[in-house]
Amino acid sequence: MTAEPILRVEGLVKHFPIRRGFWLRRVGTVHAVNGISFTVGRGETLGLVGESGSGKTTVAMVVLGVYPPTAGEIWFEGQRIAAPELRVRPLAVRRAVQVVFQDPGSSLNPRRTVFQALELPLRLHAGLRTRAALERRAAELLEMVELPPEFLGRFPAALSGGQRQRVAIARALATGPRLLVLDEPTSALDVSVQGKILTLLMTLQRRLGLTYLLISHDLSLMRNVATRVAVLYLGRVVEEGPTDRLFAAPRHPYTQMLLSAVPVVSEEEERIKPRWEAPVGEAPSAVALPPGCVFHPRCPFAWGVCAVRDPAAVAVGPGHTVRCHLYDPALAPTRPVAVT
Repeated sequence: MTAEPILRVEGLVKHFPIRRGFWLRRVGTVHAVNGISFTVGRGETLGLVGESGSGKTTVAMVVLGVYPPTAGEIWFEGQRIAAPELRVRPLAVRRAVQVVFQDPGSSLNPRRTVFQALELPLRLHAGLRTRAALERRAAELLEMVELPPEFLGRFPAALSGGQRQRVAIARALATGPRLLVLDEPTSALDVSVQGKILTLLMTLQRRLGLTYLLISHDLSLMRNVATRVAVLYLGRVVEEGPTDRLFAAPRHPYTQMLLSAVPVVSEEEERIKPRWEAPVGEAPSAVALPPGCVFHPRCPFAWGVCAVRDPAAVAVGPGHTVRCHLYDPALAPTRPVAVT
């Protein structure tokens, strides 16, 4: 990656205790995130993709400061902003890192107008006090997301889903952020609206120099929007690389499984789509992770070492890494035929 890093995540772990009974005794642990590391370059879009329960939203919540990490560190613009012992995040960082949630219907207060939704962050973070200054800046934010200023007096119920998401984006921009966490930003919208919201986000990224951490299960979206993609499985990054390379030559069996299920619309796409014929079953529970490689119970290429040793990241191309024993040079004499 050549872009200057704006976000660096090192060895991130997040576990949630399971408590039951009158005394709330701890009876187990949800291993949501298990040693994830990645960097996001300034001005790029890193996509985190995986099935439900892979840990991608938990990563986003730790980056945002909603959850403290169990272990590991997060650095933003060279400043350490998250670690197990850190409890208070600097105000400047909270301004610079904002979020757009999946469902604008639930992220906007139904009893507050669009102006009121924008007013609070403008008062707290932009230092605006007078009604005239607040209305002027709120109208500018609506213009940035391609909504007319007349919408300032409307309530969320009077807006369509796409319009509500545009208001949510405007609210996120009110603090002047440099990093936006996009948590499934289009999954709650009609298909006809999704493309318009994505186009808007890409336009804003170019115009404002924004960096995106994009959370999604939609590989088609990742292919069109993300600069790089990190594939998560049971709280681990199993493959990461430039978007074009990862889609053209996926290496990890789990990545191949995901790509084999992506709908295609042309014969060319059908020819390059990976084939996955073996039954894969369900993912193990995050409460009781399997030993060794967490994917080995579902992997048709697994052999002895996979059940006892967690694979290390192996470089398989420029900026392209995979955590799979099939690509470990030290195991070449004993491994089965590698995936191609």
